[in-house]
Amino acid sequence: MANGLPDRWTKKHGAFYYIVPKNLKSNFDNKSWYRLGSTEPEAYQEWARLLGVKQRSYRTMNSLFDRYMIEISPGKSPKSLNENVRQIKKLRAAFGAMNPKAVKPVHVYQYMDARIKTPVAANREVALLSHVFTKAIRWGAIEENCCTEKKVERFPESPRDRYIEDHEFELFKNQYAGEFLTAYLEFKYLVGQRKSDILQVKISDLTDEGIRFRIGKKRKGQEESKVTVLIEWTDELREAVVKVKSIKCKIGSIWLFANRSGGCYVHQSGRYKGTPSGFDSIWQRRMTKFESDGNLRFNEHDMRAKTATDLKQLDHANELMQHSSLTTTKRVYIRGESVVVPLKIKGV
Repeated sequence: MANGLPDRWTKKHGAFYYIVPKNLKSNFDNKSWYRLGSTEPEAYQEWARLLGVKQRSYRTMNSLFDRYMIEISPGKSPKSLNENVRQIKKLRAAFGAMNPKAVKPVHVYQYMDARIKTPVAANREVALLSHVFTKAIRWGAIEENCCTEKKVERFPESPRDRYIEDHEFELFKNQYAGEFLTAYLEFKYLVGQRKSDILQVKISDLTDEGIRFRIGKKRKGQEESKVTVLIEWTDELREAVVKVKSIKCKIGSIWLFANRSGGCYVHQSGRYKGTPSGFDSIWQRRMTKFESDGNLRFNEHDMRAKTATDLKQLDHANELMQHSSLTTTKRVYIRGESVVVPLKIKGV
């Protein structure tokens, strides 16, 4: 195992290759070096196609990691898939040579101790390891998951608490954002949806009843799906859409938020499918100027929290955010001060 890659894999000239054993060359177009792809996700997908059969021998954790990256990760969103590629390298280095049945909670704790300087990243990596074990139980490789949250305590995490004050919001919009980003921010503030879901709204999604969003959601067990949500029209939302359309590129486009060439800011195909293109550069350029002038920086996702907080009603915020529980909405997205009414004394 080298550089976190499966056995006999290597990278050269910007692509991933499988170094073919001499007795197997006939199965690989008689090549000594078989090109798998220019990115790791592509390489794993090609590797899965070439294998054509399920992994049946699980002598090491690497065999489980291989099957997971072949069968499970490709079904996730592009962002999650890329994160898995990065995370699995760390896990291979620590657990790859171990027998799956030999991995115990103490080994996971040792891994976490080694990653103590990046606790959030360590938590995500252990969560991935736990999911690998969950799948391994189904595959018959092991009988129990040694790193569930009940068996391995994660590092404590504090939710982000940055709340964008109204005056900051107005200042950024009016003096720094520019025409396109201002229209985007006003739209996002009203609908409260994720960046990727907003940037993929089509003109055809603007219906008589409201705007239809196809929301990418992550369910328990890290499986992902799309949920359709209709946000009804208000006068403010109609005005926001009119503003977006007024600054749309001259080239006809099917996208509400089209780039200069009329395309979508989220790649719709190819190796980068599902990832943003161009928008993040616009945001960072404008926000860097905002911060350099002495203002407190905020990120694009903080706008979602501002919407949830400003709604005041937790149930309404939860419904708009499309979270599975009120707890998630309250813990992660409701920020700022809590306003409560004091006790009223009887007779006063």
